[in-house]
Amino acid sequence: MMPTLRYVANHDVEKIIAIESESFPKPSDKEVFWILASCEGRMKLRGDRAIFMQVIDVDGEIAGYVVWEENNQDRAAHLMNIAIDSSFRRKGLATLLLVYLFDRIKSNGIQTCILEVRESNQAAIALYRSLGMKLTSRHLAYYGEEDALIYSIHF
Repeated sequence: MMPTLRYVANHDVEKIIAIESESFPKPSDKEVFWILASCEGRMKLRGDRAIFMQVIDVDGEIAGYVVWEENNQDRAAHLMNIAIDSSFRRKGLATLLLVYLFDRIKSNGIQTCILEVRESNQAAIALYRSLGMKLTSRHLAYYGEEDALIYSIHF
């Protein structure tokens, strides 16, 4: 198994949508992935903000992806979405994605990264904790019927 990380491309989107649909009860809007792919995974926003998307490719197959926002003015990042295809889970790929992400954003001068996670998603919570993230708050009914736990890490 040879995983590689790269920016998203248009030919990745159908597989990403499939992973998104199997991973989340309320998947993100498909159009978001098409837009990010059309920008080759790098989209500048107003101010000093940008959104990035990378995929993890294992021997030619998309095994997962990560989407994050960087705000260089505030020196903060927001992990917006991370998912691994069910056939590739429990192989360390999410850890690989997050370690890469943390290294990358630190090298860009980012000092803090936050994320929201369903309070029922114990596997993700265990992963975030194992990488040094700390529970900082709770957002009531963020996912409709379920609260979000807010985790952060400071570099």
